[in-house]
Amino acid sequence: MDRIDRSAIFLRPKDPFVTWVNFTGGGDDPITLKDISSDNPLYLVEPIESVEDLDLILDELYPEIFEDQLDGWCTDKNLWPEERDRLMFHSWFEVVVCSEVSDLG
Repeated sequence: MDRIDRSAIFLRPKDPFVTWVNFTGGGDDPITLKDISSDNPLYLVEPIESVEDLDLILDELYPEIFEDQLDGWCTDKNLWPEERDRLMFHSWFEVVVCSEVSDLG
């Protein structure tokens, strides 16, 4: 087993994100938090050894991650929230950190 010199963050969607997904008209039946939480996205990032490391990484990457999540549900950028700051990011997603990543392949 090889350890990878990376950490991983994954997102758990929160209710405001689910509300937005349903607003964009993703389908006939409303999507629930349970539906949307069945497959959480994972992002490999530089090693995270402290809360400060996480803050620095999120300062740099949250816009790209936020847009990736929006685009995964709605490609019409006119339906995306115009002001997407870090406070909104954290109100829409819980960020979970895994500081140790191994490659079993």
